[in-house]
Amino acid sequence: YLAEQGVEGILFDVRNNQGGSSREAIALIGYFLTGEPVMQARYADGNHRVLMDEDTAAEFSGRLIVLANENSSSASELMAATLQQYGRALIVGSQTYGKGTIQQFFTLGNDRRGQSYGEVKLTIGNFYAGKGYATQYRGVMPDIGLPGENKYLPTGERKVKNALQFSHLPEYTESRDTSFLKALRRKSLARQEKNEYFKVVEKIALERKRREENTLPRLDDKAYKAQEREAIAIQNGPAPRLTMAWEENPSARLKAYWEEKVLTDHYLFESYLIMNDYLEQELVIGEGKG
Repeated sequence: YLAEQGVEGILFDVRNNQGGSSREAIALIGYFLTGEPVMQARYADGNHRVLMDEDTAAEFSGRLIVLANENSSSASELMAATLQQYGRALIVGSQTYGKGTIQQFFTLGNDRRGQSYGEVKLTIGNFYAGKGYATQYRGVMPDIGLPGENKYLPTGERKVKNALQFSHLPEYTESRDTSFLKALRRKSLARQEKNEYFKVVEKIALERKRREENTLPRLDDKAYKAQEREAIAIQNGPAPRLTMAWEENPSARLKAYWEEKVLTDHYLFESYLIMNDYLEQELVIGEGKG
């Protein structure tokens, strides 16, 4: 249906998406695969399950981009990692949270009046994306990175004491072709270096790094207050608006939507530009093969 409507690429925004139903994630991923393993689960008791995409025909075979950040976790990481390892999607943004564990609630029983003592949530296993990629601890690494305010700090499971480490399944191997990414990364980096908003984000990231490394305040009161004013100025720095090329005669409703959702979101807009580069690159490759 999407191809019939002329859709060439889809951008999924899973920033700050903390997951949800793995069943829904598996069903969504299946729209873009052709019968491959979608998720695997290994439990503490030794059991091992492989969940397959039961439909051998992809509903959409066009270009995909998943925009993620350090707060993308659990099922959203499963989606990103699976589509990435099969070469179906580019991951744009930052390293994700790194939650790849399976947890279950266990009841603590009832008192004499029949009232529950409550429940405890325990980790009973790990889930793996596709062919056995572990998202636990490591998360999903972006194909094309974008600046983040926590760029120089540990995030997600990596900052949690005693977090479970990651370990791919023995049969997992990285086999996708990434040679085409070089040109896409170069174009995106050139835009990022000129983007005033991303420059502000980089300053914030460096300021957070400095604060993390230097926890003691300065004894010089004037210098300390100047440092605080500088930090506040950086945090409240301007976010310049963007410009965008429009199709001929867009509807007022469509234009208003894009102005609100895209033109004020530099991450989404850069992902849109990466998608354009990706589509143009594929077109050139296709023409070359002919």
